[in-house]
Amino acid sequence: MSELVLPRVDGVQGARCFVTGAAGFIGSSLVRVLANSGADVVAYDNLATGHAENLAGVREETGREARFIHGDVRDRERLARVLPGADLVFHLTVLLRSRGLGWPQLRETLHARFPPEP
Repeated sequence: MSELVLPRVDGVQGARCFVTGAAGFIGSSLVRVLANSGADVVAYDNLATGHAENLAGVREETGREARFIHGDVRDRERLARVLPGADLVFHLTVLLRSRGLGWPQLRETLHARFPPEP
């Protein structure tokens, strides 16, 4: 079996990339590709469906550290503190209705304003 070689993408070296849903399968894979491409990655996840273990080994595999922030995309105040300065945002968060999230909460998330209104 051959060793996995992470791809590199152009245009992200030195960029601050903010990834929501970063502890899921797709999010953690994107974190690795961005880090391997020279980006400064902030991995944001509430761990409701993702797993912190999915982000283990990023530094060893890419030579770069990804900063993990435990948080929810519905927390406007927290996002207003951690999102400024991001050059690129990759929004991979999944909100599942089967976990009790109904349309009002989803609509509120989709129409969130940053920074939060006073």
